[in-house]
Amino acid sequence: MGLMTFAGLGRNIWTLDDSTITTFHIYLLVVQYAYVLGLCLIKLSILYFFLRTFPDPKFRLIIKYTIAFNIVTTIIVTICGALQRQPIHLLWDGWKEHPPRGKTLNIPAIIFFHAGVNIALDIWMFALPLTQLYSLGLQPKKKAGVMVIFGVGIFLIAASCIRIPYLLDFTRTLNASSDAQGFVVWSNIESGVGILVACMPHMQPIFRAIAARARSWNILPQDSSSSTEGIFVQRSLATIKMSRTDGTTLVEPDDLILHDTGGLLSEPSPTKVDSKFGSHWHWFMGLRGNILEA
Repeated sequence: MGLMTFAGLGRNIWTLDDSTITTFHIYLLVVQYAYVLGLCLIKLSILYFFLRTFPDPKFRLIIKYTIAFNIVTTIIVTICGALQRQPIHLLWDGWKEHPPRGKTLNIPAIIFFHAGVNIALDIWMFALPLTQLYSLGLQPKKKAGVMVIFGVGIFLIAASCIRIPYLLDFTRTLNASSDAQGFVVWSNIESGVGILVACMPHMQPIFRAIAARARSWNILPQDSSSSTEGIFVQRSLATIKMSRTDGTTLVEPDDLILHDTGGLLSEPSPTKVDSKFGSHWHWFMGLRGNILEA
């Protein structure tokens, strides 16, 4: 964005020379691609964090589908952005001609398609972890703190929504360098907020250390409930129902039957020996008796 400022961002396009206007459109194209790819990587970072955090198989499958959807939509928008004007040099030289020559796609449709998918994904990813955190057996205070950490995604949704009016103005403008200022600034804000949201769960130890230091300096009140209540909710152990091989439930604990198929629990019987080995054994014992009598 700093380079775009030197190339005329925020100034009237009719006061700029031709080379500056061309440079501005090149930088604008770079910013658009960086924005699309940056948001994709931010969302992937958050989604892979969900995969590392939550073990529920159904939830993990939903996350994998969301990852695939995010990648596919980013590829589609990237390809459409590269083909929005043909030949491709018209992306930065096309401003010189009106009406523009060559092939031109519906650029506002591409922009608003990406904006709509982006907001929908933000809302979806904001709700996903809350469904898992609600069922955790944490103390209400701890659960609320964890939900706040994951809930900072609401700021990313807000930044995406605030950016929409500036996109509307830019798609209708004839003064690109002046009217692009709003949506370029909010695109950078949205990317920055997204990075902050992705890093927020890993910053919890820092916040905990700051809070502990503040309590040691008597800036914050001492938290006496945390040491007595613990982190998890106290729950009684649930009885595990055992069932027989035929599917019926055991009524009493003594009803459990162990099937010792391998003979691990029974003592070996001396009579269960091979017949050939037994005959040699009786011959040997008889010979031993005769020797002792002699």
